[in-house]
Amino acid sequence: SRSLDSKLRSSCPRWTAPKGLDLQPGDLKAILDDVAEKKIRVVLDPAGPFSFDTESVREAMKKQRSKHAHGKVVIEIAKDR
Repeated sequence: SRSLDSKLRSSCPRWTAPKGLDLQPGDLKAILDDVAEKKIRVVLDPAGPFSFDTESVREAMKKQRSKHAHGKVVIEIAKDR
């Protein structure tokens, strides 16, 4: 089994992530349409957005690495005009 193999060989990851989505033409437009129609909601971590300075970026990365983020961790590079 994968878990036994991972225990025997410490260089193996404990888990694997999907390599990617098999997107077909029109899939991205359908996803964006669903977002516009509020069928899909983007969840952002309430601690953000973080500023684009050294200390804030470090704080954002620390939040991401902690695995305690409640949504996407956002770093704001520029403000909308």
